[in-house]
Amino acid sequence: MDHQPNPIDSKVTVTIPANRMTAVISATPPQNGGQPLSEAMIREALAFHRVTAGIDEDKIAQLAAHPVYGPEVEIARGAPAQNGENSRLEYHFQRDAVLKPKELADGSVDYRELGLIQTVEEGQVLMSRTPATEGADGYDVLGRKIAARRGREVPFPAGKNTVVSEDGLQLLAAKTGHVEAMGARVTVLDTFTVKGDVSTATGNINFSGNVLISGSVLAGYTVRAAGSIQIRGACEACTLIADGSITIGEGMNGGKIDCKGDLHSKYLQNCEVVCAGNAFSGAVINCNLRCGGTLTLQGSRGTLMGGSCLVGSSIEAMFIGSQNTHVPTRVEVGLDPVVQKRLQEAPKELEQAARLLEQLRQVVTLLEQYEAAGRLDAEKAHQLQNARYTSQMEAARKEALEEEMAQLTEKSKLLGYGSILAKGTIAPGVRIVIGPFQLPVQNTLVRPRVTRGEDGIQVNTAF
Repeated sequence: MDHQPNPIDSKVTVTIPANRMTAVISATPPQNGGQPLSEAMIREALAFHRVTAGIDEDKIAQLAAHPVYGPEVEIARGAPAQNGENSRLEYHFQRDAVLKPKELADGSVDYRELGLIQTVEEGQVLMSRTPATEGADGYDVLGRKIAARRGREVPFPAGKNTVVSEDGLQLLAAKTGHVEAMGARVTVLDTFTVKGDVSTATGNINFSGNVLISGSVLAGYTVRAAGSIQIRGACEACTLIADGSITIGEGMNGGKIDCKGDLHSKYLQNCEVVCAGNAFSGAVINCNLRCGGTLTLQGSRGTLMGGSCLVGSSIEAMFIGSQNTHVPTRVEVGLDPVVQKRLQEAPKELEQAARLLEQLRQVVTLLEQYEAAGRLDAEKAHQLQNARYTSQMEAARKEALEEEMAQLTEKSKLLGYGSILAKGTIAPGVRIVIGPFQLPVQNTLVRPRVTRGEDGIQVNTAF
């Protein structure tokens, strides 16, 4: 009598990866009349491996009805946590004022009406915030919860004369004035208007807002503003200092300019200029000019002649230098003096903020220990509240400095590069500097575009 081999039932193997987000099964075929794959076999194997969540019931029924042997089949899948979204801020004013002076038929530019000031009323909404969301927890195939991270509440960049609404969803103007996004803060500034000239009748002007001068600024006077300065007349040998932009309708002869925004002037002659933003003028003659952005000489005779210009990005003009006198003119691009200065200052400020934040955290921890022990009197409770608030503010400041450092690092990679475009000519007597390379112009360059190449300065015809 022949020996009959024992029947062997189908066997289910369960495989779960390290992240426990899926479970797959594979089944061996039955032998010698053994039991085929069944729903009970699958569930028993899943239970043995503690797979309880995300099970595909339809797949189990399908495999029980039509067994598949050999290949792995996904039988359960977890759900990843859906982290909450950070709150979003929306500006309800024009952050970057676009000043577009009108070019006249004779090629000159009219800087009198530029629409510089953005006036807001007390209580007007400057910004709104969409709150952060909680997110949704997930789970793995073993039924373990995967906690979601709540979105971060982004604070309003509240500056002077602004207030956050009671519900925390809006930033409002605390008074009527001019709104600007100055650096990392939104600020509402008053505007001081001089009806006439800055002269003996007014003395020097020092104002914590915008300054509007309907006349001129006479020699020897200083106009200083925490916002922007707009002058409809001319400037003699005076000093202008602004944390915002400066606009001079009739140009400037002599004196000094220092502005952290953009500079607009009909002409600049014999001036000392430091401009963190972009500079626009019909002519720059015999000036010592430092500009962090671009320098644009506007109009059909836009001329840069004499002196020295250091520009962070690019220079665009009609004529550079003098064809008749070959006056020495130094132009250097690709070196932003403002970025260089902040690259030195920001790391120190960041280190100071981190040190202060750590000290505040130690204070909060100590006071919270008093609170847990029931030893927190009214004075210490007030100290704890202040320490928590200051810690939050300092953490936001540290984060802003870290973001600034990242931006400065990216900008620093571009140092030593820039371009010069002359739609007319660059005359002999001009010395061009880009990074480590210099080019003394010996012969007239016609419609050149000057850039930095791998081995030196390159000159190509632009048109």
